[in-house]
Amino acid sequence: MFWCSWSQACPAQEKRAKGSGGPNKAYLQKIWDGWAALDPSTQGQYYAQGPHTFYDIAAAQIQQLGRVQKGVVNVLADFKSAKFTVNDDAEIYPAGDHAWGFATVKEDATMKSGKREVATIRWTFVLRSKLASG
Repeated sequence: MFWCSWSQACPAQEKRAKGSGGPNKAYLQKIWDGWAALDPSTQGQYYAQGPHTFYDIAAAQIQQLGRVQKGVVNVLADFKSAKFTVNDDAEIYPAGDHAWGFATVKEDATMKSGKREVATIRWTFVLRSKLASG
């Protein structure tokens, strides 16, 4: 089964259990690996299209995914490389055709200036199944 970030379409899941194929840490890591590629145009598949509220990596509230992608391009322009690792504290809770959860994510990045940036990011997310989106 395939799950995606808030409101993105993906197949439904009855109940999350080990080995159920529902959203898991590996899926969450896939999302962050996409951000590590430093190309936000590839990340739209994980986010709802339309007038939804998002918070980008600069922690700015943005009302539409297209605006997030434009803003993040400017932030990522300063990065030479980045690695994000979803930590073992990731938790995912099923809720019908949705799942929600949180995790901390380790950031280890190098800026074009040569400065290294290491941080721990707290990530809260909502996932929705494809069938729930109609």
